[in-house]
Amino acid sequence: MKLNILLQASVFSLSGYGSHARDIALALLDDNRFNVSIIPTGWGASSTVDSLDEQTVQKLIFGVNNKISSNLSYIFIHLGLPSEFERRGAYNIGITAGLESTRISQKWVDGCNLMDMVIVPTNFMRDTFLREGVTQQVLVVNEGVNDKIFNLNSVNGRVLETDIIKTTTNFLSIGQCGSFILGKDRKQTVLLLDTFVRAFDNDESVGLIIKTHMQNISSPDRYNIKTQFKRMIGNRKGPKIYLVHGELTEIEMAQLYKDPLVTAYISMSSGEGWNRPAAEAMACGVPIIITGWSGHMDYLNSDNALLIDYKLQDIPPETIQAGPWFERGMKWAYPDVAVAVDKMKYAKNNAVKLKEHAIESSNKFLARYNKTATYGAFTEMIAKINLQNSAPSTIIK
Repeated sequence: MKLNILLQASVFSLSGYGSHARDIALALLDDNRFNVSIIPTGWGASSTVDSLDEQTVQKLIFGVNNKISSNLSYIFIHLGLPSEFERRGAYNIGITAGLESTRISQKWVDGCNLMDMVIVPTNFMRDTFLREGVTQQVLVVNEGVNDKIFNLNSVNGRVLETDIIKTTTNFLSIGQCGSFILGKDRKQTVLLLDTFVRAFDNDESVGLIIKTHMQNISSPDRYNIKTQFKRMIGNRKGPKIYLVHGELTEIEMAQLYKDPLVTAYISMSSGEGWNRPAAEAMACGVPIIITGWSGHMDYLNSDNALLIDYKLQDIPPETIQAGPWFERGMKWAYPDVAVAVDKMKYAKNNAVKLKEHAIESSNKFLARYNKTATYGAFTEMIAKINLQNSAPSTIIK
């Protein structure tokens, strides 16, 4: 008899949570041990994903249309924010990317303790949850990459317009821009832009390719970002800044990472739950420059990446006021700008050496963090849940 599962998640959202939700949903739907019903939710103001292949869309729609009889026992899996967790099934699992800070709120602690099991993507998040008072079992299920697409193989086609990008050394950065105020955004997109322009002042051979959006992938959003970036750069001469805005398919994302114009991937983020773009870039053999703190440190270290030093500092009041997640007393990493500049210049001057090492690191990464391995372990764990007994306590990592 199949195990009934009710999954509540943002499976159609164009967001990090949406991508994670689809991975979880498809892993469950593809396993014939489960009877899966999906309750789709939104994720903030994010757009709806339009780039899914027809087979994936049909699987997700099947899950949405599939209904579990009210008189049957089922496992309820809620992927989202712990403050929204609730008990609905005979066994209840909360899945969350966590919070990119040194602490979580009491509401999050209480929400986690409502569940029978909480799943997070990294050891960093597990340790934070347990330290902050979560008493239910917290298991680690790393997110995986699609190694059929994100790998070292060559690709056909290019996303970057080579007639526009004339620079010979280019750094790629991907992530939502949450604020145009310097230092107030978790992804620190504006800080990266400012640091990059200063690092390569008067050097017109270097470019920064930023794939970002503010709220959604609309034309007004693109216009707003482009206008703000021009304002920040002003009349300063030096490196070129290229904006990539809008939705790309996984294949197009792979084309972006693997493009010969891309020298390295860079992020000055103040904190990440998992960091999907960095994982995908690493899988594609792209050298990584990144803040040396938070979730991505599960798979990145000083041997396979150029780590930027940091200090843990209070999250800015403006950031706390802008959203319901962060609170006073929480800290995140603020990257050392001088170190970031040194790493950027080192990457430019040692591109060949770093690329060779990145290829070696990619093979090791893919052996452990591919979707078949990570989500295969996840579904095996779910299949062993006995609705009459306790769930297994194995940590998946």
